[in-house]
Amino acid sequence: MADVVAENVAEDKIEGRLASSLDGARSVDVEFKGRPFLVQVLRGEFQGLGIAVGSLRRRGVRLRNVDLDLFEVSFSIRDVLAGSGGISVEGGSGRGAVAEDGLNVALTRQGLDATVSFSGEGASVAARGMEAEVEEVSVSENALSLSAPPLPPVEVALPVFLQGLSYERARIQDGKIVVFLDLPRTTLDPGSL
Repeated sequence: MADVVAENVAEDKIEGRLASSLDGARSVDVEFKGRPFLVQVLRGEFQGLGIAVGSLRRRGVRLRNVDLDLFEVSFSIRDVLAGSGGISVEGGSGRGAVAEDGLNVALTRQGLDATVSFSGEGASVAARGMEAEVEEVSVSENALSLSAPPLPPVEVALPVFLQGLSYERARIQDGKIVVFLDLPRTTLDPGSL
């Protein structure tokens, strides 16, 4: 029973920190992987940490349904309690979605006179009095790019909410763009969690 209570308290604390530190974050949920919780705390190592965020926005477009799994999370309990040191993460991966409305709001904010429309597994871009089908969706340097020749590519910044996080690829699926996240081995500041 103490193990479950301690785990719930820790998850609530991290959820609160993330909700206040992530711009536009809604419905943050954290889940520690592995059991028993208190034994992992005393060892200073968790099998993993799952982070789910309903939506967030930072540097551009709103990202929805973000799921991120961190693997092999280790720390010094003394340092974390003192608010110092770092949390080592062996890696992580995840995904999120960019909806039509969020993408169009980001384009307007950037001063681009373009509109993107989704239909099932495809999309089109309207700009300069023309409309063209999206031929390629890609990510580079944490920016989402839609290529719809003969129109120039449309690009928006994607939110980077953890140090070292990058976007690996994107695809149109079910009327939205799904982006895939990667976090290489890194050390996180305890204040960021």
